[in-house]
Amino acid sequence: MSQQLINIGSTPGDNTGDYARSSFDKCNQNFTELYTKGAGSATEGLWNFNQVSTDTTTTPTTGRFRTNTGDFNTATQLAIHQTTINGIDRSNIIRAQLVGDLIQCQDPGNADSWCRYRITSVPVDNTTWFQINIAFEGGGGIAPGNNREILFTFTANSGGGGGTITLSGDVTGSGTTAITTTIANNTVTTAKLADVATATIRGRVTAGIGDPQDLTGTQATTLLDVFTSTLKGLAPSSGGGTTNFLRADGSWAAPPGGGGGNVPTYQVFTSGSGTYTTPVGVRQIEVTLVGGGGGGTNGAGSANGTAGTATNWGSGMFIAGAGGGGQGTNPLLGGAGGTPSGSGTYYDSVNGGAGGGALGVSGFANYTGLPGGNSSRGGAGCGNANANASAAPNSGSGGGGGTATNFCYPSGGAGATIWAVINSPTASYAYTVGAGGAGVGTGGNGAAGIIVVKENY
Repeated sequence: MSQQLINIGSTPGDNTGDYARSSFDKCNQNFTELYTKGAGSATEGLWNFNQVSTDTTTTPTTGRFRTNTGDFNTATQLAIHQTTINGIDRSNIIRAQLVGDLIQCQDPGNADSWCRYRITSVPVDNTTWFQINIAFEGGGGIAPGNNREILFTFTANSGGGGGTITLSGDVTGSGTTAITTTIANNTVTTAKLADVATATIRGRVTAGIGDPQDLTGTQATTLLDVFTSTLKGLAPSSGGGTTNFLRADGSWAAPPGGGGGNVPTYQVFTSGSGTYTTPVGVRQIEVTLVGGGGGGTNGAGSANGTAGTATNWGSGMFIAGAGGGGQGTNPLLGGAGGTPSGSGTYYDSVNGGAGGGALGVSGFANYTGLPGGNSSRGGAGCGNANANASAAPNSGSGGGGGTATNFCYPSGGAGATIWAVINSPTASYAYTVGAGGAGVGTGGNGAAGIIVVKENY
C-alpha cells in the first residue's frame, strides 16, 4: 500500500479537506502498514529482495537483501543491509543473533511465500551490512519474485541464542557470542590423541619448535646420546667387521693379533726424544725407565767424568735420574747413583749404584781401575784402561775408573730405574732417553738409559 495522505484543505475552515472520520481512517491504514511490515516490533523488519543478484560478499543497497542462490529454498548465505526499507536501523538485533537462532521470512502479499532459516554461524558485521550463514529448515513452497518486500522476524531458538552458553568437559568456556575456550589441565587422555602407526614414537626430530612428529626407530636414535665411561646411552657404530670389541670407554677396538688372544706387544726406545703413540685397543701400558750412567775419570787433577742425563716419560710424570761422573779432583769420589722422581705414581723403583772412589795401591803399576756403579740392568764398566772400561750399551750403568801407578781412579754412578703401570692410557706421551756421560782419559763412558713399554690389550 502507498502512504495515505490526509487532505487538510487550503486554509483553516475552508471546508475543502478530509472529514475527521476519513482522516483517522487513513491514519489507521498507515499505522497498520507500519506494524504489519516490521515497524511495530524490534525483532522485525521489512527488506526488498534483490533476486537477480547472488552476490553475498559485498554490501547490498539500503533496504535490500540478497541470497547466494537467488532463491529461498536453496540459500545457504544472506547479505542484508542494516537499514530496512522504512529507514529503521536493525543492526543491534542482527548483531545479537547466535548460532541456532531462527530467521522467519514472509511475503506479506502471499501467505504461501515464506521460509525459515537456522543461523549456522555468528553473523559477520561489515559495519553497514551483515553476512549470515544459514540452513533452510522449511517454507511455503512459493518463492518470492524480484523486488518483493519481505518481512524478517528474528527469534532466539530454544537452547540457542539469547543467553550465555557454557561449555563443560575437556573443553571449557562461556559467552553469549564469541566463546573463548580452553582445555583443562590433565583431562586429555591418551585415547583422545591422534592414532599412531605401529613401531613409532611421538616426538620431534626437525630442528626448531613445532608440532609433534611420529618418529621411526631410526629417527628416535638420532636424539639419544652415545654411551660414555660415565653415562648410559647407545652403542656407537662399529664400522663393520666381525672381530672388533666394544671397550668400556665407548670405542671399538681390534684385539691384538687379529683377535687371536690378549698377547702383549712391546716398544723399546734407546736414544733421543719423541712422542709415544698408544696403539688402538691398548687398555694398559707397563713402562720401565732407566736413567743414563756417568763416566769414569783417570787421575788426580784431571777433569771429572761427565754425568749422564735423566730418562723422562710423560713430561715429568716419571723421571729416572742419571748417574754422576767420577771426580778427577779431590776428594776423588765415585759418581753418585741416580734417584727416581716425577708427578706420577710408580709401583717400584731403585736408585742407581754409586761409582767407586779413588784407591791408592803402593808398589803396583797399572793397577785395574774401579768398576762403575751398576743399574738394575747391570753392565757396569770394569775399570780396565781399555774398551771394557765403558758400561754395556743402554744398561744405564756407570763407566769404570782409569788406572795409574799405585792408584785406581773413581768410576761413574748408574742411573735410577722406575717401574710403572698406566691404566686407560692417553693417546700419546712425550719421552726422552737419558744419554750416558763421557769418561775422561782411560776412564770408561757411562751407558745411555732405556725405555721399555709393554702394551696390554
